[in-house]
Amino acid sequence: MRRRPEGRPDHVGEHVGPSVEQSPEQRPDLLEPLLACSDYAYWPFQDEVFDPRPAGAQLVLSQYIPTGRCAWIHALHVAPYCPAELADPWWTGGGYLGATWGAGSNTERTSGQHGLWATPKGWEIYYNAPDAPPAWSWSLRLVKGDIAQLRRHHTNLQPFDISDPATWYLAPYPVPASVYATSGIPGRAPSGYFHGGSCQILPHDSLPMQIFVPQDTTICLFSQWTQIDIYPYARDVSGRIEYGNYRVYPILPTFGRIAGVVQKLDSAAAVDNATTAR
Repeated sequence: MRRRPEGRPDHVGEHVGPSVEQSPEQRPDLLEPLLACSDYAYWPFQDEVFDPRPAGAQLVLSQYIPTGRCAWIHALHVAPYCPAELADPWWTGGGYLGATWGAGSNTERTSGQHGLWATPKGWEIYYNAPDAPPAWSWSLRLVKGDIAQLRRHHTNLQPFDISDPATWYLAPYPVPASVYATSGIPGRAPSGYFHGGSCQILPHDSLPMQIFVPQDTTICLFSQWTQIDIYPYARDVSGRIEYGNYRVYPILPTFGRIAGVVQKLDSAAAVDNATTAR
């Protein structure tokens, strides 16, 4: 009796050609770094009609996460700048108070050595009763779509023009509070458990977090404030020292920074990253 030769049973990969190694850029589980910062330590726009200093809001930074990708924010820092006249003189010039004014000819600029408010809510002490103390707060919001593209294409958002209030909405500058008075700060909070605050988070503060950002979403960091200008002064053993006969606002524009990672959605690793702090 003749017997047929027996072949090997099929198995996965038996008839597949040589494997092609993926480069790191091709891997669906590749984590890409996310970093966005703000850049206004002074009032970039200000005139008689457009004056955000007494009551204003600022889109501190924004970053778009495109369709097909998601992101996680792992660190957030946000704080208002402090005028040079209100800084501690011992940081820069010892007992010589004039050394704190290292901010150029414009008196509404911060100091290069200690520009951010360091004391939590420290600006609240700069007022005279019955005036209300200065107030500042921040909020992190997720806005559907790409707000930068809408502005570039003149769709809903027009290019910023200081003479046209219709262009002030979602502009990347400090703007008067009236811009958001009716509709409020746009977008939604990352979750019902995440709330902004009235205390600053300084760059050297360690505050690890895991905030998920869905696809086709713009991350927006906002700040808001109200304040009254004051005469800057200090005190020594002889009593009160008058700096001059001009007034300053205690709160300058806001610094902001976010850091995290971005990843493609079509990956099992993306699901794992969403539930573990990486």
